[in-house]
Amino acid sequence: MRAVVLLLGFLTLGTALFTAWPPTVVGDGKAPHFQAAIYTLDLLQARVVAAVTENLSGGGVLPRRADASSALSACRSGA
Repeated sequence: MRAVVLLLGFLTLGTALFTAWPPTVVGDGKAPHFQAAIYTLDLLQARVVAAVTENLSGGGVLPRRADASSALSACRSGA
């Protein structure tokens, strides 16, 4: 549930920020209508995929299940 709240919070914050300060257009062509919520979702999706890929390859910041369970049992035993 906490992940859903964080995701919605980041979506709301990003949408508000990108509505107030949209990114600048690169190039000479006419830019399409900017949609801050879609842009924010795209940025969040890219971050989530990068984090999951990094953690699955073993180089991530999330502890492996065995490391987490051994740390939990060490805390419970008072070691």
